[in-house]
Amino acid sequence: MMSILMNVPAGAVEKNHVRHGDFPGKPIKPWKLIALKNTPKPEIQVKGGVLKILMDKATPAPARRQLLQALPLLKSETKYLLSFDVMSEDVNSKLIVLLARSKDLEKGNYGLSQEVKLTKEWTTQKLFIVTRKLDPDNIPKLKFLLGKLKGDLSLRNVRVVEVKK
Repeated sequence: MMSILMNVPAGAVEKNHVRHGDFPGKPIKPWKLIALKNTPKPEIQVKGGVLKILMDKATPAPARRQLLQALPLLKSETKYLLSFDVMSEDVNSKLIVLLARSKDLEKGNYGLSQEVKLTKEWTTQKLFIVTRKLDPDNIPKLKFLLGKLKGDLSLRNVRVVEVKK
């Protein structure tokens, strides 16, 4: 097999700011799955590029279970497209997606706080983000808030790409 290297104009290839959004296997680093305030940490399965999160029951608050990843290379006041495929057994709850601060949470999010309706079939979600001014020492994090969900939630093909004008 022979490879041909061609000159590709800068910007022609979309840079995905999410690492391992195709979930190649365990461990799921740099993703972090956290459970707060004595909430049991959910079990995960990774197979065929799909991350499946298994949750016994819902918690009192959405933020008590989170899947997150820091996105240190995002730029201030820039438009991005977040896309991902999702399905869930729990169609009565909504998945909350945030572009959150790493600290000083009382200052609000960095441009995304969205509820996503869940279905039992794969759906592709496309959410536009226009980042607010980013604090240099407060890295944005992509967060999926899972606390209100019960049963299984599956994710694949998570991408954040800059939207060129």
